[in-house]
Amino acid sequence: MAHKKKGVLHMTMAYKKPEINVPLLGIGCGQCGSNMLAAGDKLGLFENCAGINTTTSDEMALPESNQIHCLNPDNPKRGAGKDATKGAELFRDSLQDVVRPRLGLIFGRNSADSPYMITAAMGGGSGNGIAPLLARTLRQATDQPILGLMTLPEDSFLDPLSSRNVLVGLQEISSSRTFDTLFLVDNNKIYKRLNEKTTLAAVNELVWKPLQHTLSYVGKKSTATMDVEDFERLIRMGRCGAIYEIEVPESKATSAEMLREFVLKSWSNEHHFYPDEFSNPEQHIDNKYTYGFGLLVACAPIMFSKHQALFERFYAELTDLLPNVRSQRGFVTDESLVDKIRIITIVTGLPYPMERISEIRERFEQGSKTVVDDTPNFLEGLDRRALVGQPVIKKTNTESFSILSLAEEEDAPSEENDSLLLSPLFSSSKPKKKRKGLNFAD
Repeated sequence: MAHKKKGVLHMTMAYKKPEINVPLLGIGCGQCGSNMLAAGDKLGLFENCAGINTTTSDEMALPESNQIHCLNPDNPKRGAGKDATKGAELFRDSLQDVVRPRLGLIFGRNSADSPYMITAAMGGGSGNGIAPLLARTLRQATDQPILGLMTLPEDSFLDPLSSRNVLVGLQEISSSRTFDTLFLVDNNKIYKRLNEKTTLAAVNELVWKPLQHTLSYVGKKSTATMDVEDFERLIRMGRCGAIYEIEVPESKATSAEMLREFVLKSWSNEHHFYPDEFSNPEQHIDNKYTYGFGLLVACAPIMFSKHQALFERFYAELTDLLPNVRSQRGFVTDESLVDKIRIITIVTGLPYPMERISEIRERFEQGSKTVVDDTPNFLEGLDRRALVGQPVIKKTNTESFSILSLAEEEDAPSEENDSLLLSPLFSSSKPKKKRKGLNFAD
């Protein structure tokens, strides 16, 4: 089935999608990021989406009309490989002449009233090289929320280059603070789900399911609605976030204490795809940072009035469990739920997963001694403080690697013209009046 979405022919499967009240604009970076984005698009999460890659050789699940290529003119099929430096350079060189006009064609003019979702694999060269620069460019051009969903590589993929990409990419993201919330997915958990009957695309859809249900419940009219503004407050907390989901048989929804036990179960390792450290989010919440907490409860219409008072007591118990949080809640009806209750908890402002980062750094240090270790030390000193929300002091070592420094290599802009990254992303000229949203090329 094909339909025209904002001027672009977009191919979709003929199935019924849930109504999404907070549609996203999605941009996948690299092959893995684009394929992850396609899985979310299949679930109806995106108003529209685009994939950016550095080679024409990769198979991408998005239609060709939604693909953007930042190619090496000397070898278009080579791409960035595992070299994040090369991926960033190719994106920067293509931003003005290729990326901006293609995104303008795909997304349409002035279609920036939706939050953005950027997806990428942190171990790769294209995705990890492009994503930080793309997020920074969007941040200069829009006040809409910018979210990220990125995968941490599985152990079998880790080598000195991929490990270095992860460490440097996280340092760039944490220090520039361009993402309002970053969702980190552990590929070790994804690959544990794969078997002869379960494809990678099917598992990727499972990763998106909690967000899909969240965006279909936010803004839904009810006696207790979590509106779009409430949701945006949650996802603007910075650092990392997690969305957990579990379904409870209606017969077991007998008390607030019982529902709380199911929530704790949804936070356990086997029930989500985040790093293991996010299995007990309440342990990370302290008085040194502001956190967000959201509760969404859905049930069949016939059950709603019966259980609403229970849901309110349940919400009060959870907020007692999570002190120092800015909390929001919503109770809605869902006709697809029969004899069961769906509980979604959203936790934002979480610290970066230091244990998993430490494991990745150990892999890097055990690797080739010929690779120059210019990655930040996440476990000691100033760089670690960047991950917990404190200011970063720039290093004076001019040889240290920085993806975002590539944006500063060009000549200083004249007074008449904005620099490439400071101008509105999709505008061929600077707008005369400041206006909300992005301005797309004609």
